[in-house]
Amino acid sequence: MALLTVTQAKRAATPVSLVPADSLGDSFPNTEREALLVQHTNPAGSASAVVLDIQATLDGEVVTDKVVSILPGETHLIGPFPISIYSNAQKEVLISYASVTDLMVAAVRISQ
Repeated sequence: MALLTVTQAKRAATPVSLVPADSLGDSFPNTEREALLVQHTNPAGSASAVVLDIQATLDGEVVTDKVVSILPGETHLIGPFPISIYSNAQKEVLISYASVTDLMVAAVRISQ
C-alpha cells in the first residue's frame, strides 16, 4: 500500500502530480479537508472501481464500503472524507481499486 503525498491547494495555481494507482491500494492522511483526484487515462479502456474503505459501524454492523466508478477518459474529484466514517486509527483514508490499469491518483488538501 502506498502513502500518497497530499498536495496543499493554494489560491495561486497549484500543480498536482498524479501517480499511478498502487495495485495494493493507496492511503493518505485525513483532516476532513482532503479530496482524491482520480484520472482514467485511457478513453478506450474499461471502467474501474475506486473503493473507499469505510471504518464506521452502524449499530455494531459493518457499513458497506463506498464504491465510485471511473469511466474511461474521465477525471473525478472525490471527497471530503469525514474522519468518523473514513479514517482508520492512524487518521488515514484507505483506498483500493478493482483495477489499477490506466488509473492515476493524487490527494489534495483544500485550504480553509
